[in-house]
Amino acid sequence: MIRVFLDANVLVPFYQTDLILRAAEADLLQPLWCQEVLNEAKAVLLRLHPPNVATRTANRIDAMAVAFEDAMVSGYSNIVESINCPDPNDRYVIAAASFAEADLILTRDQRHLSDIVVEPYGLQSQTPDQFLAGLVRDEPSLIQSILSEMSADTTNPRMTVEDLLARLQATEVSSFVMAVRQFIN
Repeated sequence: MIRVFLDANVLVPFYQTDLILRAAEADLLQPLWCQEVLNEAKAVLLRLHPPNVATRTANRIDAMAVAFEDAMVSGYSNIVESINCPDPNDRYVIAAASFAEADLILTRDQRHLSDIVVEPYGLQSQTPDQFLAGLVRDEPSLIQSILSEMSADTTNPRMTVEDLLARLQATEVSSFVMAVRQFIN
């Protein structure tokens, strides 16, 4: 199973995160993160949402940590300073992913965490769109089933798979959405 370190920017869009974690529950990947990633994701969620929604939205980060307790990476702090990357604030991502022997870092930040930056540490980098499109190529029926489950679990408003795809497309996973639509049709 592929070991995937999830950057904070991947954990912010709700439906994208839900899809990735359901794929993990289906044994398509082993998610990995560190406390700094979870803290960063929670801070962004609190900043993006109105106060009456922010706490509930940010609480999903804590729920993820409980549901995927094996995902938490620790013990890498002594190598953070040795990491060379364009943005010093991203060193902990590379350090934690490398320490955990992740196969790749899933991130939207291809400027600071591109393959050129992470390859010296034995890692690859992919965007959520690249990764999810690959899952559709490899496991189209399973991804369709996951999307159907997500649709069935929605309430207020109720969403079809097509509604979910529209929401996902808004999170810049257009290749994934196109691949799913081709499979469904």
